[in-house]
Amino acid sequence: MNKVVLITGASSGIGLETAKLFQAKNWKVAATMRAPEQAAELSNIVDIECFRLDVTDVDSIKSTMADTLAKFGRIDAVVNNAGFAVVGPFEAVTPEQIEQQMQTNVYGAMNVCREILPYFREQKRGVIVNVASMGGRITFPLYSIYHASKWALEGFSEGLQYEVRQFGKRMAEDHARANEQLKSVASAHHVSVPASLDRRHEREMNKLSQLIGGDFDRAYMSRMVSDHRKDVRAFRKRANAKTQTDVTRFAAATLPVLQSHLEMARATNDIAQAPKRTGDRQTGSTKP
Repeated sequence: MNKVVLITGASSGIGLETAKLFQAKNWKVAATMRAPEQAAELSNIVDIECFRLDVTDVDSIKSTMADTLAKFGRIDAVVNNAGFAVVGPFEAVTPEQIEQQMQTNVYGAMNVCREILPYFREQKRGVIVNVASMGGRITFPLYSIYHASKWALEGFSEGLQYEVRQFGKRMAEDHARANEQLKSVASAHHVSVPASLDRRHEREMNKLSQLIGGDFDRAYMSRMVSDHRKDVRAFRKRANAKTQTDVTRFAAATLPVLQSHLEMARATNDIAQAPKRTGDRQTGSTKP
């Protein structure tokens, strides 16, 4: 019997591509979103059923899970993908925007987990994937509210995994969003991300997990600037190659993204390297 996955936020981006990937792997897919009538691409794919679900509405979650069970007879995995980013200086963000960010990115994921856990406990199996972000491990300027939501999701997921382990369920966190922007650019230009780049990002994320704590901010951000600078040089060289291939076209399309990442890393590094204040004194100097 085919396994069944329920995916939130499946109307576009990561959710859309995840739905298509599971279907290609012979899963039945409950692709959920707030406006399923707009999901023309998914609604025409066999074994994918589109359902209306708003993660901020518990009744909507209950109803969609019931409809999924009625349609497919089971649920084996849930991918909590629904989310968005509030971007801008914190002092300009309204209380309503903060509330909406947390309701969707944090409370929404919690709502879905709360509703599926009793079912997974009864069947003694199940996997929950909470789509996090590199923004739940490191920070960038102008993303303070988004970072707050993703750090909260990281903490929730890491804590919950211990609670559900005894029932035979698994929690999986996605830390791979670091290269999702690169992949989306590549997809738009009908080329693939070189496998070596995928492996490199995977190694970097593993290193990142080990570096948390101590002088993480200063050590990691300094190295990140150096790495981004190397990436920009390497991709510029590839993009200017005389022979045009998928790799050179990918490099040309991705170069502006990498340059943007480099500028953001530089700005963040400047903040990380600034002397830290301790009371009325500042490291390396005396407050006038």
